Amino acid sequence: MPGVAKLLLRPAMKVLTSSYHDAPYATPAGAPRILIYSHGLISFASENSMLMEHLASRGYVVIALQHVAQLAELRELQKAQDRGEKREQATLQRKIKAASAAERPGLSNEYFRIASNTNRIVTGRCADVEYAVSALEHILHGIPGVDSFSASAPVGAIGLSLGGAVATEYAKRTGEKPRCVVNMDGGIYGAEREKPIEARYLMLYSQENDGSNDASLAVSGRAELTRSTIAGTKHLNFHDIAAVYPALKWLGVIGSASPMAVINERNRSVSDFVDASRWAAA
Repeated sequence: MPGVAKLLLRPAMKVLTSSYHDAPYATPAGAPRILIYSHGLISFASENSMLMEHLASRGYVVIALQHVAQLAELRELQKAQDRGEKREQATLQRKIKAASAAERPGLSNEYFRIASNTNRIVTGRCADVEYAVSALEHILHGIPGVDSFSASAPVGAIGLSLGGAVATEYAKRTGEKPRCVVNMDGGIYGAEREKPIEARYLMLYSQENDGSNDASLAVSGRAELTRSTIAGTKHLNFHDIAAVYPALKWLGVIGSASPMAVINERNRSVSDFVDASRWAAA
């Protein structure tokens, strides 16, 4: 993570949460319902603790992944990238920024296709998710109160920004489709971009990016796709940092809506969608 970002985030790291180390599993909740959380491009596992605590309070086991060497990986890819490709991507980004709502989905779809670095990162992080799922028995045995674990325990995938693309890619690649997928304002990147989604899917947009994925979200006839947009928001509104630093609104970094109101609406939207999924083991 860049030094400036670390400096800005230092006060946020000291914010007290409602989480506890080694908290026991609430056995009345029954068999674990597992959600795998993937963070943004250059970020950290606890970026959305408020959402994770909200989901945990409803009986879910939320496993947040921390991807290592994020900045080093990105810089190496950028260093090796062809200059012409960089110019093409920069030109398309400017077009997307200036586009109308009707034009944005098509332009975004083209950008997802040519964003080679991002596609490689998403593909690699999807492999991390697959590894975590394969190691769930070991992970869950580290939680006090989880006495038994079934290899067929239901799993859902959630992600913010690039993490939303990772959750989407995982849903397309895995042989056992997840119970649900939540993409919070992320694009549709990865090696399986054109493959249809077969799991229940929530596309939660910021107003800033409303509809950007609509030309890229292909679903099978059996899948349920839900689109929702939170008014008065920008991309960073979906990160807990927006509530920690509400002054970001006056800097134009987040939208006009109340930061805490957005966090609460985000949490409700995600938990309502996840709750409605079929969690009985197959």
